[in-house]
Amino acid sequence: MVDAPVIAPFRRFAGLDGLRAFAVLLVVWHNWGALPFTRRFGRAGELRAGYIGVSVFFVISGFLITHLLLDEVAASGRVRISAFYVRRAYRLLPALLLTLILLIATGARRHHPWSDTAHATATALGYIFNLAAERAPVAKPLGGAGWGHLWSLSVEEQFYLVWPVLIGLLARRWSPKAVTCGLVAASCAITAWRTHLWLDGASFFRLYLLTDVRCDAILLGAASAVALRTFPGLRLFAGRVGWTLGPLLIGVLVLAHRGSSADPAAPPGWLVGPGTLVVSVAAVLMVLIAVTESGGRVQRVLDCAPVAAIGRRSYGIYLFHYPLEAITANLRGGWFLALGSTVALTEISYRFVELPVLRRLPASAFRRPIGMSARHAEVT
Repeated sequence: MVDAPVIAPFRRFAGLDGLRAFAVLLVVWHNWGALPFTRRFGRAGELRAGYIGVSVFFVISGFLITHLLLDEVAASGRVRISAFYVRRAYRLLPALLLTLILLIATGARRHHPWSDTAHATATALGYIFNLAAERAPVAKPLGGAGWGHLWSLSVEEQFYLVWPVLIGLLARRWSPKAVTCGLVAASCAITAWRTHLWLDGASFFRLYLLTDVRCDAILLGAASAVALRTFPGLRLFAGRVGWTLGPLLIGVLVLAHRGSSADPAAPPGWLVGPGTLVVSVAAVLMVLIAVTESGGRVQRVLDCAPVAAIGRRSYGIYLFHYPLEAITANLRGGWFLALGSTVALTEISYRFVELPVLRRLPASAFRRPIGMSARHAEVT
């Protein structure tokens, strides 16, 4: 599976930045509750299921990481596993460490038990936070307020613990069409497994936090990356359905507004079970349209500088928004304090921590010398 890539290597897909911005805004809106100017309308200003933005993130991640790994296979015939993990560490750890410092300091100020904070910190750094959180009592979430969103980082990194090795093997031994079909079949099997657990009365945390029931979205993103360079007709298809990008975004927003709420004390709604597949498929279509630049006016909105800037900072926004909301929740004007502090801390982290660290990423982590913009695209 070393066919020449359809998509040029090292290219940064601006449309994916726009989709990242959309996804992170769903998550932030969900976690922060109703917007201040909509509270007079009751729950109409809330997103009951804004957590589906995480599924959109998973699809984007699966697409982009697999695209980069296939570029490496096409160029050298193999995946350099150690270099992959070095790139991931340089990209993910700086902002995560800042987040953990913020959470530890907040826990100390509030006299939170040190043993709980240490447990949460260790599991977050070891990327097993989701496993520990699934076993924590509902009344005593792991780490306390502001920690809960770290589960998704664990799901991704547990998946990527095996994915570079697996895609390297598949690329050498299977045809591209077989890989695509295998990934789609694996995703369908995981959806069936999650649906079985949902029908069998599994808890919200079991269905929401664990990798074995959440990685189908990443697999679908990976399948779309393989398929786009394997089936020439897929680019033509994306061009023909490009007009659906706007309706897809609106549909996901409506689903986030009206879908199953994230209530651990109640039976999990359909969107936590089989409905996750609906979001993942919609995200795959949006990704294909975005990367083939066939979305017309909506595409141009996603590609515009302000939206793309939010998308490039979406990792920091995701990490910082939840702790800062917990810190400011009981203060006067807390929503605006949370917004301002999130914007400020995200920008500080991005400009003075994340980018400088990426500039120090060893050249040996790449298969050839590349510039800063390409370097950032390689590890995002």
